[in-house]
Amino acid sequence: MSRSANEQTNLAIAAYHEGTLDAAGSQVLVEALRGADARAVRDRLALDGLLAQAFTADDAVVRSVRERLAAERSASAVVKAVRRSLPSRRHRQVSTTWWSRAAVAALLALVVGGCWWFTARHQAHVYECRVGSSGPLVVARDGRALTLTKGGDLFAEDGLTMTVTTTLVWADGSQVVFGSGSQVELKRPALGPGFRLVNGTASAEIAPQRPGLSFVIATPEARVEVLGTRFQMHAGEQRTRLEVQHGNVRMTRIADGKAVIVGAEQRAIVAEGEDFTVRPIVVATTTPPVTVPVVPPLEEPAWKPLFADSGFDGWIMQHGRWSNLHGRIRGEDPHHGKVRLLGQHPFADLELSCRLRITGVDRAEVQVGDYNWFAEVPAKGGEWVQVEITQRGDALRVTADGVALPLHAGDGRPMRAGPLAFYAMPGGTLEIFDARFRVPVSNPAPTR
Repeated sequence: MSRSANEQTNLAIAAYHEGTLDAAGSQVLVEALRGADARAVRDRLALDGLLAQAFTADDAVVRSVRERLAAERSASAVVKAVRRSLPSRRHRQVSTTWWSRAAVAALLALVVGGCWWFTARHQAHVYECRVGSSGPLVVARDGRALTLTKGGDLFAEDGLTMTVTTTLVWADGSQVVFGSGSQVELKRPALGPGFRLVNGTASAEIAPQRPGLSFVIATPEARVEVLGTRFQMHAGEQRTRLEVQHGNVRMTRIADGKAVIVGAEQRAIVAEGEDFTVRPIVVATTTPPVTVPVVPPLEEPAWKPLFADSGFDGWIMQHGRWSNLHGRIRGEDPHHGKVRLLGQHPFADLELSCRLRITGVDRAEVQVGDYNWFAEVPAKGGEWVQVEITQRGDALRVTADGVALPLHAGDGRPMRAGPLAFYAMPGGTLEIFDARFRVPVSNPAPTR
């Protein structure tokens, strides 16, 4: 229940006991009794009614109760409701005999105990975020195992196990995509929103935070404070890796408290035996040797960029949302659907070299001849993967980090490169970098 809705409910409860409840107040009270906090509202109705019967506003014992309530540090809705309700009750004479004072003391103990119970109950169920993808998501809550799907509410202290790639959405619009198998605890490491990544992969896009607060993510080895940015994290095997695509992130090593600022296109790793320093995101560009023999004196043509520095001239953004920043391509779907970028150039013989990074899913596809044939490229934990395609005649070869990938029949027509396409499964994000191609020179037949 939001703060404004809680205040309206308190006013309706007070009007109900005073006999001044109008139609609008009745509607507020009915909706509160039908809502998620119906039990708490019923408790507050009963407690206010009991105080109204037992006390008058000017009684000496009432004054002592009011002072006790004012001294309570608890800010629960029960204490606030009781503090408001005492001065508004009609005068009623209460005997000051010892037994009446004993009854009042017992009632005071009930009030304080109720305040403690109400606060503890609601602190254990503070709303944190909701499930933004179809799930399912396994939640450990109050000793029970629950299964939630899209739209399900998550609360503080919930323990989460991602059975598939899962997106969580916070109230400020921040979104975090967790890889399958990730384990998360919704325990705020600081005053602002956040969580504890026990194990797994998280790809986050964090909305700008309020002054003085930050979105905090903790792992067993490190602590990351975010003011509003896009980044990726991986935690597991006593190692935490952070890669920032946009903005700045403060990363703290828990072992000794050392902190660094990781900026755009930079990374940092916290692990035993590794330097905790900021480095650029650089991937080795070693190209596996091509086994096709080259007959001199023909020279291979120069490599050409597959994409322009901006825009998508010669390409169709068939599925998802794509961006091109100085030749670095990124495709994702805000609704967690599939993404596909289809080329319009009908290649014949072809050599292609590029780097792919796949997050949110376990694989992506490189398709040739539109969809005649395709190869599945493994995600490899969100690391960059070097992909090579060689098409000569009817011979097609695709490798990932030098390892040949099996070819799958799509439409099943001849193995001609034709138009190229890049595809990621629903919920995945695909990045393409350093993509270049060349059309090899046909070698003449050897003479005897």
